[in-house]
Amino acid sequence: MNTVDLFIRAVMYHLDNGATQVSIAKELGVGPQQVNAFIKGRCNFSEDRKERMSKFFNMTYLEMLNLGHELITGSKPSVPEVEIDHSTVSKKLESLYWEHDNYLIVMTTFRGKNVFGGVVKNFIKAKVDLEGNIIKVLEGF
Repeated sequence: MNTVDLFIRAVMYHLDNGATQVSIAKELGVGPQQVNAFIKGRCNFSEDRKERMSKFFNMTYLEMLNLGHELITGSKPSVPEVEIDHSTVSKKLESLYWEHDNYLIVMTTFRGKNVFGGVVKNFIKAKVDLEGNIIKVLEGF
């Protein structure tokens, strides 16, 4: 199962739930035949087009892949363990959050040093339950 298969399955889900190939084509600036060829696996879209298609469905590219995985396998994708060398993280720059009914979206921007000693700025955005448990990493990392 590759990312193209996952993405196509997520697009099919949206088509089954009211989206049309014509509306997707208009958003991307291509003909409906090109959208159909993508869905049938006869051509591939650029990462930029996949990002724009994701936004059309109010999702990120990663959320589309997660949706495709869940639809194909019946389970959420497992997130690999990530080891962080905390001695290289020098400063948390900013944390923002957005409240929803029963969860928060939290985004933290941080700065650290890479293996070459260069300073790197990055962020992570996650859906978090009201007890502080991460439900899903949405972007970053």
